[in-house]
Amino acid sequence: MRLQQKKKGMLKVCIRMKKALETVQELFSNLKMRAEQAAIDRLVVRAYIKRNQKFLCLKRGASAKSEIGDYELPGGIVTSGEPLDLVLRRVIFEQTGLFVRPDKINCLGSYEFKGSEGELVREIIFYVTITLGAPNVSSQYESFVWFDVSELKKKPITFCTKLLCK
Repeated sequence: MRLQQKKKGMLKVCIRMKKALETVQELFSNLKMRAEQAAIDRLVVRAYIKRNQKFLCLKRGASAKSEIGDYELPGGIVTSGEPLDLVLRRVIFEQTGLFVRPDKINCLGSYEFKGSEGELVREIIFYVTITLGAPNVSSQYESFVWFDVSELKKKPITFCTKLLCK
């Protein structure tokens, strides 16, 4: 009897996770389609990763093209044809060694700006839940730090991160 209840419970959890994943995939598909319709030159995804009322920032290393030594949220450029949810999960893992839970991704918003070469850039920020791992930054970054917003405002931060802190 209890085994049947456990199986039914697990089935319900699996169905809820499948629906959540379908919703996330629809969201990503719609966001990407809207970016293409708006003639965005570069689409970037960033992750807001929170732990103990602080969020993860990475310090740009010497190999960065600009804003060397400034802090930013983890993220990266979306290449043509690559699904946004996979880009987000891949980039976070490559930059931090953290695994994003695929059914716990929420869009916080987006903003647009002119890049250094005049291109139109749209950055989409996602709140994500991490399942496994401890931060271990890639070679393109010097270090990582957990900040609260008031601490971050006192540090050198990238232009995009300044937009988020307002």
